[in-house]
Amino acid sequence: MSELGTAFIMPQIRLRYPFLDDKLEPYLTAGVGVAFSQVNDRTFRAAGRPIESDEVAFAGGIGGGLDYSWADNFQIGLAGKYLITSSSDTTVSGTNVNSDLNAALLSFSFRVLYPALHPEQEPGSGREGAYAVYWAVRAGGAAPVHHHVFGQIVQHEQNAAIGGTFNQLYGVAFGLNLGPNLGVEIPVGGYEMALGLPGVGTIGEYAVYDLIPRVRVRYPLGELLETYVAGGVGPTYAEFNDRRPVTKDLGGIHGADFGFGGLVGAGLEYFFMKNVSVAAEATYFIDRSHELRIEDVTHSGNLDSIFLNVQLKVMLFNSGARVPSWLTL
Repeated sequence: MSELGTAFIMPQIRLRYPFLDDKLEPYLTAGVGVAFSQVNDRTFRAAGRPIESDEVAFAGGIGGGLDYSWADNFQIGLAGKYLITSSSDTTVSGTNVNSDLNAALLSFSFRVLYPALHPEQEPGSGREGAYAVYWAVRAGGAAPVHHHVFGQIVQHEQNAAIGGTFNQLYGVAFGLNLGPNLGVEIPVGGYEMALGLPGVGTIGEYAVYDLIPRVRVRYPLGELLETYVAGGVGPTYAEFNDRRPVTKDLGGIHGADFGFGGLVGAGLEYFFMKNVSVAAEATYFIDRSHELRIEDVTHSGNLDSIFLNVQLKVMLFNSGARVPSWLTL
């Protein structure tokens, strides 16, 4: 009928034992803290049923993991943890329901350490003429350009929207720099908006995913700073989810399909270590290829959006080969 979200604040201690020249580091971890639980995203099956749950409970956790040092300032890891908490009370139509929030978690992590111990050994961005492979994570906000995204259906910002305007945007990417001026990138990222139908209200959420490969044209502004423009065309994916209780009389609502879109943007990137940078980026995203069907009526979409995000990038390695001279602007 609904989702029960839980967030933890839990300081932890770690017992580590590195080996293989400090590259591989298994560890055990334990901690205590608090858990916050709250009901959200009701489905249409919850219509007419009051549901309440907003609690703070004691929590603890034990687990372990394995970190690998890709470079002396960059680690990737895999961890498992078991969370233990006192039960949460949820009231459904006046009836108390006891919820067990104990859970086993499996997570992937990355850690950037500052400063680098041996910066001369770390891979660079390819400015010296090499091929440079990198991995990046980005976060920011997305704002649809049009209020009416599917005919009469309008978009609303999520409750957690940044500044009440930009829905939360997350993504990762792998890329290849081709010398000092060019690059290609394969991203995966997306955001969600709420959809509203006049006379009915919010009918659910709609997720939009950017899968578009892009070409980056880069221009160094000094030893540590470079600017770039980027653009591309390619696949996108979108889906309707978290249907709301007010839609119980609307029949079927369907919207999950691949489409085709494009984007163009620009950014400014700063290397605070030889192999690690931060960037600020603005992008115009174009996608008019998706449809949403309510009962027997199909609505064509216009999902054009403005993306604003920050990015953390780690250079993984450089090739020994040099890029051809014609790739240098």
